Amino acid sequence: MPYINVNDIKIYYEIHGPSDGFPLVLLEGWGVAIWTWFRQLESFSQKYKVIIFDNRGAGKTSKPDEEYSIQMFADDAKGLLDALGIKHTHVLGISMGGYIAQQLTISHPEMVAGLAISSTAFGAANKRAIQASDKMLAAMFTYPTETISLEQAMAIRRSTAWSEEFLNANKPLLNQMDRWVLDNPQPDYARGRQAQASLDFDSESHLHEIKSPTLILHGQKDKVVPPENADMLLELIPNSKLVFFEDGPHRIEVERHTQFNQTILDFYEQVDSGTFIPEPKRTILPKG
Repeated sequence: MPYINVNDIKIYYEIHGPSDGFPLVLLEGWGVAIWTWFRQLESFSQKYKVIIFDNRGAGKTSKPDEEYSIQMFADDAKGLLDALGIKHTHVLGISMGGYIAQQLTISHPEMVAGLAISSTAFGAANKRAIQASDKMLAAMFTYPTETISLEQAMAIRRSTAWSEEFLNANKPLLNQMDRWVLDNPQPDYARGRQAQASLDFDSESHLHEIKSPTLILHGQKDKVVPPENADMLLELIPNSKLVFFEDGPHRIEVERHTQFNQTILDFYEQVDSGTFIPEPKRTILPKG
């Protein structure tokens, strides 16, 4: 299995697609491992050399019990890309991965050709950021107890990120995702360390520094990261445009993957060809 020593950890990574394709690095969110890209890899790797890896504290990557930060995650990503000899790449980050993608672009603007961020915000530490409700946060942090089984806890967590319609119609897929989660166990301390890194992040004052063409994607019914945050990102990132997914939940890359993937690929094609124009600034993709 491919590992690279970066900073103080060993990072597990995979590369998919043509070896001579332009690089595209995918930055995963809180509490998940590289299995989370199961609905993107086939599509994206037709053209791009896709790099996926497990963040510090997740999957097969090292999980030191120490303070994490979004800057640390971005430094890990940069270290991995440097070790792979990648100097210029497209970047896609989802949820916490969107924080990492912002920080990577702010810290290393020369590295990022096209930036796509989904279901994210400019940081939970910022008082202007719109936070999930207390009820939603409690559901996200549900753990097994004497009265709540592991299966029940996982079902409660799932309810925060997908629509009820999707959950009711995709039982076999949900079972498969549960198996992936169980096959890639994350210690409670590491889950908490990742969560705290997200809670401490605030990129608002630096967003004007992002010059890469930027695509913001967000579900209109995202309960984890309320959609108002996407409009604020649009306001603050200069060369950006926003695509809302009508009635979309937090995990639009899974539930609305066909539309999601095509929107991303169209964006990168425009960046590749030099035809990207951030107009219209804000559009809504209808459901269905």
